[in-house]
Amino acid sequence: TKVHYETAVKNCEILKKIEPQSRIVIPFHANPNWDKNLKVADVLRDSVNIWCPNSLFLDTNEWAREYLRTRRNAGDEYWWYVCCGPGKPYNNFFVEFDAMAHRMLFWQQKLEGIQGLLYWSTTFWNAGYGCEDPWESMNTVNHINPNIRGDGSLLYPGKKVGVHGPVSSLRLEVIRDGIEDFEYLVLAEERIGKKYTEELVKKMTPDLKTYEQDPMKLEAVRISLGEAIEKATVTARKKL
Repeated sequence: TKVHYETAVKNCEILKKIEPQSRIVIPFHANPNWDKNLKVADVLRDSVNIWCPNSLFLDTNEWAREYLRTRRNAGDEYWWYVCCGPGKPYNNFFVEFDAMAHRMLFWQQKLEGIQGLLYWSTTFWNAGYGCEDPWESMNTVNHINPNIRGDGSLLYPGKKVGVHGPVSSLRLEVIRDGIEDFEYLVLAEERIGKKYTEELVKKMTPDLKTYEQDPMKLEAVRISLGEAIEKATVTARKKL
């Protein structure tokens, strides 16, 4: 709403007066609703320096990709996020999604030239919203959508299974692999080149609705990628 935007802009102004070098991120999933001609950028351009759209917003707003890449090239950071949306055919971290949907989100992040991923919580187990015991039910956001499972929860409380501390979900471990894939791709771009990396990523996920779903093919590509990085690194060292 207009009030929320005005409050956000005011708070950003206060922060910048206190610390001019503040890094400020305000996630967004929709354009302003009080004026159909306004875009998020029109309101927040002087407030944030970390732009963070929802992945669905990015894919369904024609102006967003070009504008946000322009902001990245001008020195701002460019992140994105998923939460209670989007659902299929887009990728997310819901319990019922297969592992490749979790992991390929990071290849799509590289596809879009995005630098970081924001995720709002990893331990959202709130009895008030219907999630009394995440070991029994992962319906964490019943107040938003009772058909969403695992949003905001990538860990489990260990006490019930005799662990002092958190217990990792399989999803979190797949996300770790996806982050490592992303770092591999960044390294490939540095060592081998942007063209090689872009072509490889587009083979695996040409757009945000289409991605490789065979984990064996992904593993083969990852091995090949590692070998290519190693070869390029050795060649570069010989030139020193």
